[in-house]
Amino acid sequence: KEELLSLMAENEERLKAKRAREEEDARQKAAEEEARQKAAAELQAEEEALQRAEQEGEARLAAVGPDAACAEALAAMLAVPVGVYRRAVSALHELLAAVAAEPQDVRLRVVRVANEGFHESLGRRPGARLFLRGVGFQPRS
Repeated sequence: KEELLSLMAENEERLKAKRAREEEDARQKAAEEEARQKAAAELQAEEEALQRAEQEGEARLAAVGPDAACAEALAAMLAVPVGVYRRAVSALHELLAAVAAEPQDVRLRVVRVANEGFHESLGRRPGARLFLRGVGFQPRS
């Protein structure tokens, strides 16, 4: 009888441990799902903000012309920390140097706005898109 009670107690402990693991797994999955949803919402908000900024930039370009738009874009870029500004200016320099090296190549004047590399280097930087549009780059999806 004692042996049976001992086995029942062991089973009860195993069951409790299993339930605890399942509950922890469920909590972890819920936390991961919440983090995924939060990241997706942040990405969506960023995409919407970028789209609004692009529309505002196009309107501003039409209103003030390319020279003033470039000046405004550079002023907006100066509002970010120096390291970010330097990386943005370096990326802009690379794009403009490529166009200057081969001015007849129209493909160099196209910005693929859906390209993640573009977003990392310039697309998410204040003023960068407006500057590129001001100097004649055309956006493409």
